[in-house]
Amino acid sequence: MERFVPFEKLSKKEKRKQNRLKRSTWGPLSPVTRRSANPKAYNRKRHSGRMTATLCLLIFRSSEALTYRGSTSKAPASARPGRYGR
Repeated sequence: MERFVPFEKLSKKEKRKQNRLKRSTWGPLSPVTRRSANPKAYNRKRHSGRMTATLCLLIFRSSEALTYRGSTSKAPASARPGRYGR
């Protein structure tokens, strides 16, 4: 049987060993306090997706008009290539 030695009188190595045994993990729980986002505040990430989707749609429609696959006489005026390829 080991004799009891007060923590203050233990060697540095023994103190570390005992401290490691006492410590434990939180497991699946996270001790960090979280707050919900303010819905009225501007969120750059949320708004950037909308602009990208709108821009892609505009580019797609303009490229669709330029590459019309019908005869040029039946194509609408906006789809016919003009003098500068518009």
